[in-house]
This record gives sequence, C-alpha cells and structure tokens, in this order.
Amino acid sequence: MLIMNISQKSLKSILWIALLISSIILLITAVNRDLIYKQDYNSDLRNRVVGARLIQDGKSPYFYKWKTSDGTRYYDPGGFSDAKASVITSSPFFNTLLIPICNYTESAIANIWLCLEYILFATIVLIAISFCKDPVTKFAVIVIALAFLFTDAWKYHVSIGEMYIIIPFLLSVFTYLLYRAQTNTIYFICGVLAISMVLIKPNFIVFFLPLLLLLKGLSIKKIVALFAPAGIAFILICSNSFERQLWSDYFAAIKIHIQVHQGEPYEKIAYEQDPKYAEWEGISMKASNFLKPEMSITPKSENGNFFVIFRMLTHKKISTMALLTASGSLIIALFAFFYIKSKKILVNKTDIKYLVLLGFCFYMITDLFSPVYRHQYYTLQWMFAVLLFFSISSKKYFFSILVATGVFLNMINTDEIKMEHTIGEYLILFSLIIFSFAYFKQRQLEN
Repeated sequence: MLIMNISQKSLKSILWIALLISSIILLITAVNRDLIYKQDYNSDLRNRVVGARLIQDGKSPYFYKWKTSDGTRYYDPGGFSDAKASVITSSPFFNTLLIPICNYTESAIANIWLCLEYILFATIVLIAISFCKDPVTKFAVIVIALAFLFTDAWKYHVSIGEMYIIIPFLLSVFTYLLYRAQTNTIYFICGVLAISMVLIKPNFIVFFLPLLLLLKGLSIKKIVALFAPAGIAFILICSNSFERQLWSDYFAAIKIHIQVHQGEPYEKIAYEQDPKYAEWEGISMKASNFLKPEMSITPKSENGNFFVIFRMLTHKKISTMALLTASGSLIIALFAFFYIKSKKILVNKTDIKYLVLLGFCFYMITDLFSPVYRHQYYTLQWMFAVLLFFSISSKKYFFSILVATGVFLNMINTDEIKMEHTIGEYLILFSLIIFSFAYFKQRQLEN
C-alpha cells in the first residue's frame, strides 16, 4: 500500500512537471509567433487608436474621413472607403479607454498591446484556476488555456491587433468578485464592470438575464450598489452633449455598416485617396503585410454568422429584421424556460458560475446572429466561459469532450471538414447551454 501511494504521488509529480515543461515550451512558441505578427501592420489596432485620438481631440470618429492636412495622427491605411461612415466601429466608451496610450507611436502601441494581451490572458487563466476544486480541473483548465493560444481565434486576434479579449477579461474579474462579494463596495465594483461590458458591447445586456435570480437574495443596499454604476453612466452620457453626439453617431454608423455587410444600398461620399505613406509612426509598410496565405502561421478565418450558414444551406438571404427577431425570440424562449424551472431555487454561491455560463451563451447568441460579418477573432470571447466550464465539470465527461472538441476544431484547418471553426463554436454554444440547464434541473429536484 505504501509503495502504491508513493507511486501515485510520483506519477502526479511527473505529470505536473511534464505539464510545466510543456507549458513553458508552448508559451515560448506562441510568444515567438505573436512577435512575428506584431511586425505586421495591425489594421484593427490602428482603427481603435485613431478613434481614441479623435475623441481625445473632441471629434466624433464615426463619420470621419481623413484629409491630407490631418497628417499621420489620424492616418489609417485601412480607413479609406466610399461609405459615409468611417471604418471605426468600437463604441465611444471603448475608444475612450485607449486614450491613456493613444498618443504613443503606432509601433509602441503595438508593443504595449501585445504585452497587455498576455497579461489579460494570464489573469483570465488564474481566475479560472481559482474556481477549481481539485488537481484534475486545474490540469484541464491549464491545458485548454494553452490550446486557446493555438486557435485561429487567438492568432487572428493578435495578427490584426483586435481587442475582443477585453470581454472575457472583464467577465472573469466580474465573476470572481461577484462569487466572493460580501460588502456593498464589492457589489458596486461588480456594477462598474457590468456596465463597462455593456458600454463596450451594448448587446451584452442579455448576459444579465439569468443573473436576475440573484436579486431575491440580496439586500436593498446591495442591489442599489450593483445598479448605481449603470445609473451614473446613464446620467453622465445624457448630461454631456459630446457624449450624446458620440453615441448617436455610433448607432447611426452601425446602421450603415449593417447595410454594407448585408449587400444593401448605402450612402456614399467622396474621399481623399490613400497617399500610401511608406513609413509612419514607426511602421514600415514595406515590411508589413508580409503574411501570405500559404504561410504556416497565417491565421485562417471563417464567418460563422447564422445568416452566412442560412445562405449557404438555402441559397437565400435572411433579412436583418428576421435575424434580430430570431435571436431575440430564441433568447426569450430559453430564458422563459430557465426562469420557470429555476424561479423557486434559492440561489447559492455555486449557482453563480452556472448563471454566468448561461448568460454568456445568451450574449453569444446575439453575437452569432449579428448582421455584421464576424471574423475568427470573435471566437476568442469564449475563453473565460470555456475555462470556467472546465473548472467545474470534472465529472461531466460527455460535456467536457464536446467542449474540448469545439476548441480543437478552432485549432485545425482541414479540407476534410467544411467550416470546422464554425462547427466548433456552435458545438461549444450548444454544449454549455445544455450543461447549464442540466445543472439547474438537478438543483430544482434538490429543492
């Protein structure tokens, strides 16, 4: 018996050492690859930087068109189009978040952002590990986290300087604090994080539907603390004419972007041609755009929108209104079913993790039903939800296999499977929804 115990301990030690060594090797590999991406022109990062600079200078970015007299401060090689709306699509709040770093050169900002991406990644992973109850779930979380670094979602996200990792980062901190919240101050901070996610992605509001069950267990003071940041944000936006203009322009521009993405007629205007500067803000255009489709590290992207799949299967177009109606109806139906089955449950701390999973699936339904093409980097938003799932699913092998398969399908590119990334993402969505409903069905039986 003693020999068996020693052997088991030795085996566990060997496994953890092997994981540590493998993690270091994989991290070094990923960082080296991402440093190559950073040398390229990160088009979406520039898009956000220009938006931040325009807002800092008291200008609305959503209908801005570059002029030679503006110099390189607002110059974006990817920003030249005949649409009335500019290519800047981030919300006013998100652009404002970038103001502290927006005045550095573009090359310096690219360095800062790559470092921040890995810091946010590490934070998400550590928070997911904090929910683990045993070594098995910790092992699973670390393995899946490392796998994310080799998905096309992560690679595409880094290669163009996207910022969707902000969503799983804020969600991870929100979940961590809400799970441990005791004081009014912590609930207030949770409220700040909640409204921040909504101001970055307005459709994130549907995430909070399942979490409404928490309210019946909270005191009035805690509820006020939780909702106060949203009220403060609303007052600040409504009382500031520039903020009102920014949000009005933002939603007006989104309508035009939808028209463009849906192939509908859109308002066009004249614009100055790209002067094609060879060098600007530390960026050499000769050295950029070097990633070729045949290169092994070049990310592969799929448009996984429901309207794309619908068009592929039926060869027909689905209207924007039909998309919005379908996604809204699906979320309402799922929430109604969930609420009817769960309204009598006295929510405990453990339930919060499952409410977060279900709420995030609601949000991703709106994302997948978006009338705007969603590229592969959108999939990175799943990171915290997937890691949270693995932190609580040690004995749910069937669901673990399904979700792990979904992540794996985002790591491979093969002609044998059509739209494997999209299949993987929908597999994650359906698995987490069913997993969450199965949990609350069990909770109902326990009552």
